Amino acid sequence: MDISEPRCFASLKLLGPQQEATSTIGEGPFLMPWLKILKGDTPERAFSVDREVTVLGRDASCEIVLNDHEASKQHARIIHKDGGFYLEDLQSTNGTKLGDRELTEAHRLEEGDLIEIGSTRLVFTVRDATILSVLDASSQTTSQIVADRPKEKLHALLEIVRSLGGTIDLDGVLDKVLHTLFGIFPQAERGFILLRGEGASELILKASKIRQTGSAPPIFSRTIFNHVVGDGQAVLCQDVGSDSRFSQSPSVKESQIRTMMCVPLRGDNGCPGGVLQIDTPDENSRFEDDDLELLVAIAGSVGIAVENARLHQIAVKQVELEREAQDARAVQIALVPARTPQLAGYQFWHFYEPARFVGGDYFDYRPIPWAQPSFNVSTDRLAIAIGDVSGKGMPAALLMARLTSEVGLLLQAEPDPARVVGRLNQNLCDARAGERFITFLLAQLDGERHELTMVNAGHMLPLIRRSDGRVEEMALEGSGPPLGIVDGQPYESVRISIHPGEAVVFYTDGISDALDPGGRSFGIELLKQTLANAPHGADQTGDAILDAIRHHVAGRAQFDDMTLICFGRI
Repeated sequence: MDISEPRCFASLKLLGPQQEATSTIGEGPFLMPWLKILKGDTPERAFSVDREVTVLGRDASCEIVLNDHEASKQHARIIHKDGGFYLEDLQSTNGTKLGDRELTEAHRLEEGDLIEIGSTRLVFTVRDATILSVLDASSQTTSQIVADRPKEKLHALLEIVRSLGGTIDLDGVLDKVLHTLFGIFPQAERGFILLRGEGASELILKASKIRQTGSAPPIFSRTIFNHVVGDGQAVLCQDVGSDSRFSQSPSVKESQIRTMMCVPLRGDNGCPGGVLQIDTPDENSRFEDDDLELLVAIAGSVGIAVENARLHQIAVKQVELEREAQDARAVQIALVPARTPQLAGYQFWHFYEPARFVGGDYFDYRPIPWAQPSFNVSTDRLAIAIGDVSGKGMPAALLMARLTSEVGLLLQAEPDPARVVGRLNQNLCDARAGERFITFLLAQLDGERHELTMVNAGHMLPLIRRSDGRVEEMALEGSGPPLGIVDGQPYESVRISIHPGEAVVFYTDGISDALDPGGRSFGIELLKQTLANAPHGADQTGDAILDAIRHHVAGRAQFDDMTLICFGRI
């Protein structure tokens, strides 16, 4: 056998678990037939059809199982006879198409023939390669593969399997795997384990080894990686640099690989997510087809261990994220008022519940000193603020925390609520918070004059229940857009009087948009009706609204942050 020519000694196809292992042994090039799915449940998947009979259909007993409801249980078959491969329909319900014609009798398949079974589209192809064996790696058990192995190889394999069993820290174990492989394969000079990262183009080198100090380090080829992982094939090649599939790769040329075994590592959902490769630049060394079988068996255990470690890391990160979310929730709860304020002649009540661990709703009470206090002017003034950051979760919560700090600082320095809101808007525009914005309502309640001065930046209109029982939306003239949208936007304030027995309601859209099991929102009109019928007193009014919302949602999960403030004059 002339080893100067590129020769692929074995190609193991990772096929479905329903397929049995087949082996074709022989010297020299021969044609290997395949069916490749172009359209269907698993596009780009390929199946070997070198058996005497290969049945296609929905039934699990078929050699090629099609996940296609339009296919019959045993839909069609491919027969190997007279040196060719013939496609025959098995009296299927929807028929079989070969090209653009309906198949009525057995027809010999040619290179590139298109086959349609239901909504599945396949192509028949024949590869010209010097392949010594083809088998289904996914169906090979360890006992099958090591049955004819020498004792030392069996011992090494079992040692690797034991070392990988139950491990969640792979770094040291994978190094040990390569060390053991170098003992099994004395011709190996270099080896590595390479995994696909989270990004489409990211590759992670998990372990590597060279036999002799001073030897060239392992160089991995993306071309080989994509071939092995993409096609799900384990390959054994002599003179890799001359192989037409890999010869154009600069990394292959640089590595000077002569003989190589590269096998896929099964990842999530059984799909290959990495490779295990050992190679040598020595042209006098070679691996055999039974070496590849053994490496496939080892790779099965390595793939399982890698996947278990990956799932463990995900679980650990999830626990950490949940702990961080709980800590963030505690911090956010600490930012909202724990108690209602005390203002002579008024009652207050509030409710706050984020949809997730943290949320983007905001509310606060702040006492406000007069700019020029005197003995003749009361200092009984209170700022009431409510806002809703667009979005949910941690990004919204961080913006909410920033808003809390800025509102407190500005209220101490700026007596005009309209200018406070203008400054908040400008700060948010300057911060370039992406596409996020904040609906915001700021009110100053003068407990001496019984006046409410309000500035609205795109927030839900507040409601007021008058002393005669009428409920009105306070359509504030001069209301502006939400904060963070229009650079330099001016805002205006309006002033209303509050009489004895009147109640005011501020809320976020999580209140009005609360959904019942049928998907219908609570709505503004039902909110106004509930307020009109609620008993007097801030506590009783707030509880009545909250009870009505809970009755409406009837146990449906909360989907948005909810904030409700009720206050009124006694």
